[in-house]
Amino acid sequence: MNRDEKKKILIHIKDVTKTYKGASGPIKALKGVSLDIEEGTVFGIIGLSGAGKSSLIRCINMLEEPTSGTVEIAGEEMTTLSKSELREARKGIGMIFQHFNLLSSRTVADNIAFPLELSGWSKDQIQNRVIELLELVGLSDKAEQYPAQLSGGQKQRVGIARALASKPRVLLCDEATSALDPQTTKSILTLLQDINRKLNLTIVLITHEMQVVKEICKEVAVIEDGLIIEQGTAYEVFTRPQHSTTKEFVGTIMNLELPESLAGQTWLPAFEPGCSMLLRVRFLGEATNEPVLAMLIRQFNWDVSILYGNIDHIQGQPQGTLVVSVDAEEGRIQEGLDALKAKNLDVEVIGYVAGND
Repeated sequence: MNRDEKKKILIHIKDVTKTYKGASGPIKALKGVSLDIEEGTVFGIIGLSGAGKSSLIRCINMLEEPTSGTVEIAGEEMTTLSKSELREARKGIGMIFQHFNLLSSRTVADNIAFPLELSGWSKDQIQNRVIELLELVGLSDKAEQYPAQLSGGQKQRVGIARALASKPRVLLCDEATSALDPQTTKSILTLLQDINRKLNLTIVLITHEMQVVKEICKEVAVIEDGLIIEQGTAYEVFTRPQHSTTKEFVGTIMNLELPESLAGQTWLPAFEPGCSMLLRVRFLGEATNEPVLAMLIRQFNWDVSILYGNIDHIQGQPQGTLVVSVDAEEGRIQEGLDALKAKNLDVEVIGYVAGND
């Protein structure tokens, strides 16, 4: 696809509100949410508990009816559908849950078959589809086992297979990895990525874990108090978070804090002769390979001490962070800062600390 070619919007959410009745008055869970979600993407919605993310994802498939606003999926306005039309539309929307919601009295194969039985598929059609789905999620040898015999990760794989049974265009994931350990979470996210690629399935997931977003999402929206406060590609949000809440989320998995060794330092309000400047430099993309420190030392006579360094990958693109202490003449410091900015690096002067005399 040409970079400038516009991708197809599959889910269009416009000015959606949701108000619940509370004991002490109305509770506004959503306060005018608008989102466009492209076909074939993995879209993450992240927020703290009570932010409104569960209400939002349940409004997409109309498990919760919006108080106002519209939800379109593939051009179909979900809020105006009759009950029978909504049942038909939901066949194109799969959903998986935090606690799996499997039927304990049914085998793995029968759990996967359940929605197909409700849709009137023939026994042969169901059998063939179940075999196909078991292979897709790596559970071909578990067909006759019951949920109680499965691990948490295996249960979620059954949930994914069941959600895909009717060949949906959209898969909604409601905190799908929150009950799983880190290793199992990674395997489930890898499976979802594989399904996204193989089937061009549009995946919308809600989570409170930024690591989940980092691992799988191409785009992300941050929700707080019923409002979308930031949105962009995962790379944009991780490398240039704008809102304080987003910065807190990013900081949970990417070290944005200062090293503990600086805790006892005396901080100065401005540059003074003999002090050290603390600098955070963020390198994006190919800039992570540039010998920036060598340039600063050689050209501007900077005396540089590295306090912290890290290189990470977001959606396959590298981004690095350095926190350094710099000793140099004031004029040379400004020249070096200008040179860094000329290379389109993110440069933050953290502050100045008194020298050790």
